[in-house]
Amino acid sequence: MKSREEHRQLIFFLAGFLIGVLYIYFTGNAGKEGVDFLSVQNLMQVKYMEIIYEDYFIYLLKKRIGIVLLLVAFSLALPGKYILFGFLMMFGCSMGSMISVLVMRHGIRGVLLFLGLVLPQDLIYVPVLFGWVYLLAGWNEGMFGYVPGRNKSGNRIRGLFFKILCLLGVTIIGILLECYVNPKTLNFCLKFF
Repeated sequence: MKSREEHRQLIFFLAGFLIGVLYIYFTGNAGKEGVDFLSVQNLMQVKYMEIIYEDYFIYLLKKRIGIVLLLVAFSLALPGKYILFGFLMMFGCSMGSMISVLVMRHGIRGVLLFLGLVLPQDLIYVPVLFGWVYLLAGWNEGMFGYVPGRNKSGNRIRGLFFKILCLLGVTIIGILLECYVNPKTLNFCLKFF
C-alpha cells in the first residue's frame, strides 16, 4: 500500500510539472506581463533590499500555516485525498512553469536562477508536501497501523497528531531556511547576471 501511494504522489507531481512546462512552451507566455516577477530586473531588487528578518519570518509563517491548515481541513473530508493529490499536481505545475519561463528567458542561467529561488527551502517543502499528502490522504483509509478491532481509536488519533506535529516542525525548519538562507542564495545566483 505504501509504495503504491508514493508512486501515485510522484505521478501527480510529475504530471503537474509536465503540464506547467508544456503550457509555457506551447502558449509562449514566458515574456508576458503575468510572469514579470521572474525578470532579472525585479529579482535584482532583492539584492539591494534591506530585509527585516523578523517581519519576513512572521509573513512566511502566516502564509505557510494557512496552507497547512487547508491540507488538514481537506484531509478530514472523504474526497480530501483527491483534493490533496490535486494540490500536489498544482505544486508541480507551478514548479514546471517557473523553470520553463526562466530557461526560455535566460537559457542555462535560468536553471541557476531557478535554484536560487527554490533552494534550500524546497529541499524541505517538497518532501514535507509529499509527507502531508501521504499522511493525511491515508487518514480515511485506515493507514498508520490502524486495524479495526485491534487498535483503539485513541491510539490512531494520537499517532496522527504526533505525525502532524513532526511535519509542522519540519515545515518551520523550511520557513527558517526560506527566511534566513534563501535571500543569500538568490543574491549569490544573481551575481551571474
